[in-house]
Amino acid sequence: MATLTQPAAEVDRVRTLKLWLAGATILFFAFFAWITLFRAGPYGIPGHQWGSPAHRTDFTVYRDAAAAVLHGQDPYAIRNVRGWAYVYPPPYSIVMVPFALLPLPVSVLAWYFVCAGLTISSVSMAGRLAGTGVKGGRKRLAILFIPALIVAVWFTVGLTRGQASVLMSWLVIAAIFWDKKERTTAGAACLAGAVLLKAFALTLLFYYAWRGKWKMVSATLVAILLGGLVLPSAVFGWHGNLHYIGEWTREVAGPALGSESSRSHSELYDQLLSMERPRNQDLGSVMQRLVEGDQTRLMVLALAAALALPIWLLGRRANAQSEPLILGALVVWMLLVSPVAEDHYFSLYVLPAAYALAPLMSAAQPMRRFGYTALTVVGLLNVGTVLDIGRRFEIYGALFWGGLLLLSLLLCLAHYEQRRSARRCKPQ
Repeated sequence: MATLTQPAAEVDRVRTLKLWLAGATILFFAFFAWITLFRAGPYGIPGHQWGSPAHRTDFTVYRDAAAAVLHGQDPYAIRNVRGWAYVYPPPYSIVMVPFALLPLPVSVLAWYFVCAGLTISSVSMAGRLAGTGVKGGRKRLAILFIPALIVAVWFTVGLTRGQASVLMSWLVIAAIFWDKKERTTAGAACLAGAVLLKAFALTLLFYYAWRGKWKMVSATLVAILLGGLVLPSAVFGWHGNLHYIGEWTREVAGPALGSESSRSHSELYDQLLSMERPRNQDLGSVMQRLVEGDQTRLMVLALAAALALPIWLLGRRANAQSEPLILGALVVWMLLVSPVAEDHYFSLYVLPAAYALAPLMSAAQPMRRFGYTALTVVGLLNVGTVLDIGRRFEIYGALFWGGLLLLSLLLCLAHYEQRRSARRCKPQ
């Protein structure tokens, strides 16, 4: 009888744990909805205002750019209350038009709840991708929630600042998820959306080319052409869209690919491009602050290539068990070497963290101990960065080094899985 009742008891414990976690999640999102609304203030007339006296959201940049689209104005010429400019390619300003039709407080909350839904969806897809083949309700639940806990601070920062990073994380994870489900059209549409939002997602397109998934590559290229040229041209006109693409390339993409000295001449230097900004946690910015000198793009590319080399070497011998780990490592590398990677971008690590956690549950004790320790350190670095006093964690690149640790863990696990598979196949 004991063996018969144990599975039922286990199911009940998992169900109870799910209910507690669901309740905590609802309270979490409700609490931060109020904070997000407050940060987007002040609202009302002088003397009768509510909300933050200092406007502390980026959402109004997107909303004002969308309002410019509605009124036939240049979205790159607008500035929000903080004086910040719109820095994304033209399609995103069109996507945000519905929010420009709503009153500011309503649009702030609407965008928040859209991003809250995308957060839940991202975590769910990451857990399902990594948990394939994992048995046991509690293990699958751990793969779902522990990676989310590790990067929770960056989802929270993205939500409360009204950032596009939550959408970016969802698009990348959804592209991988739908590709795994053999829904190529949906996956390609999501990957194209990610590329048209933040160009560093092109790395994932190169991954699919490396793996010979030409259907995914061609479908993504078609979606990029439709989303980047055809559809925006229906709004801006062909010449207008080309003008805005050129403006974005000249003001954002071009300077971002340059060194610190070339970036300093850009109008967006203080807002986005400065490598001295502690919030920038990419390879070039961290090296700039540590070495205290102008980092040339050639040197950054050399370091990026050195980090990519073990991914390529292990990827050549990838099998079914190690392939997700190679993909997770590539996602980490994609963020580390991006020309600009602000702290809230790192919510995307929910997928690599899930990919790392799943095989650790069945690994030998030394590997399991190392892996759990590494994931704990990554989580502590995230929390330490967001709570940092004096910004030393950010200045010295805590997120970058945490990403490097996560990359190393994924590569070690890939090598471990390949060796374990080779031992199984070796004739006795």
